Amino acid sequence: MVVIPKSSNTVEVSIIDTGTRMGGIPAAIFTNPQIPGFTTFEGISYVFLISHTDSEGKVRRVLFDLGTRKDWENMAPHVVQETKSVEGAFLEPVENVVDILERGEVDKSSIEALIWSHAHVDHVGDPSTFPSSATLIVGPGVKDKYFPGYPTKPDAPVLETDFANREVQQLDYSSTPLSIGGLPALDYFGDDSFYLLDAPGHALGHLVGLARTTPDTFILFTADVYHHPGQIRPTANSPLPDQIQVPNLIPCPLPGRLVSDMNPAKSSSAPILQPGDVSSDMNAALHTINAIRGFDDEENVFLVAAHDRSLSEVVQTFPLLANQWREKKWKERTKWLFLQDFQEALNIVALATSQG
Repeated sequence: MVVIPKSSNTVEVSIIDTGTRMGGIPAAIFTNPQIPGFTTFEGISYVFLISHTDSEGKVRRVLFDLGTRKDWENMAPHVVQETKSVEGAFLEPVENVVDILERGEVDKSSIEALIWSHAHVDHVGDPSTFPSSATLIVGPGVKDKYFPGYPTKPDAPVLETDFANREVQQLDYSSTPLSIGGLPALDYFGDDSFYLLDAPGHALGHLVGLARTTPDTFILFTADVYHHPGQIRPTANSPLPDQIQVPNLIPCPLPGRLVSDMNPAKSSSAPILQPGDVSSDMNAALHTINAIRGFDDEENVFLVAAHDRSLSEVVQTFPLLANQWREKKWKERTKWLFLQDFQEALNIVALATSQG
């Protein structure tokens, strides 16, 4: 059970679909073991606008992640080369997040902080499109290793212009007394409405965000802790049901036992997939994803991974708010949609069963 401090203080959350599409990426990069038919990863790109209003009516806004900058080929050459080296893969941003905000009548000068979940090309965006008044917040070690950015630091995956003329705050969890769900936490606004959690493993200084959407409901921005929901579901506390309604999947309803037989673990209560080789620290990645599974088991926490395209069939995005996700049953409606990716594997299992 995940214990979160009680509070009546909340933030408003908008899930922003940046329009970026990515795909053709070998699934083995992000997930293990391999599932027949699930050979490539296809994703989108979510970032989050968090708005906080205090007792005096003052509004503060922060962004969690910035997605991919539309001119990403102007990133550090080694980042561009590495991204393009994945045969068959594509990364197609449409616009910068600042353009989406201003089209939605959110003044970019009202953003007090830009939070990087981690310093990968599809998350850092282009901070230079925001005024220098916006602080850049990064996880442990990121500023130490990458500042002041490329080209002064040739091996940095981020640019000098990302850091230039703005405060860069590197979070330090070494003395925080707060832990939520097994992850060290910092209370951003100081009133238990929004937390930044230390979630290492995928990349240096990886962070996740936990936003209180009502006094007793939350959205967890998981960034790249997992790339596919099959890496966090099912679990012992949230096993496969006997029958699963998954639109556009045959058969429907889908027998849970069929999914269990397809699961490499041959289980109805163990995740279908594990983290892939992309993790910078596999032991840390396994610890973090296990903690995140605990959050997913909670009925009052809705998880949104940065690239989870299965959610797009259900969730409402910016400029709409996501705070009423529980009333709209987003968690129940999206929980097993990821199984659509495994139609071929399910067909193989169904055929073997019928012949057995």
